[in-house]
Amino acid sequence: MFNRRNIARYGLALLLGPALLVVIGCSDDGIGKRYPVSGTVKYKGQPVAKARINFISKGAGVQGAYGTVENGTFSSLTTRNDGDGALPGEYVVTVDTREIDEGKVKSQASDLAAQHKMEKVSQIPPELQAKALSEAKSSIPGKYQLPETTDLKATVQEKTNKFDFELKD
Repeated sequence: MFNRRNIARYGLALLLGPALLVVIGCSDDGIGKRYPVSGTVKYKGQPVAKARINFISKGAGVQGAYGTVENGTFSSLTTRNDGDGALPGEYVVTVDTREIDEGKVKSQASDLAAQHKMEKVSQIPPELQAKALSEAKSSIPGKYQLPETTDLKATVQEKTNKFDFELKD
């Protein structure tokens, strides 16, 4: 028998059921399916100890991906969400082993804030970041740091992808 309580329960179920299906069924973030990308990076036959690797898309409107090289290997590239892979397409690949002295940069930012009578800096100014990066040493040739000068290329396909990069002088 239908009474007010039963009608309220059925009404709530009818409203919440489709809403839950929409939330569960709409996990696509709108940029497309990504695929796993892993591989190795060596310089002079030796694994690169630590670096950042970037897959920079050659296609218009295609988002790139990035990851970390540890002991010569990388896996789980990130496009939008941690470890979500890369979109299919052609990429120019950069590798950068430079590490900035974050403590020094933060100290310089604090000094700059004090000079301008600010309590503290919420973001490190780009000029301080650029200066620190230019002072950082690289363990690989500098040509691999920029998309304009690197000769590394990769084509991500709609499957699990593995790339092995050998850096040369």
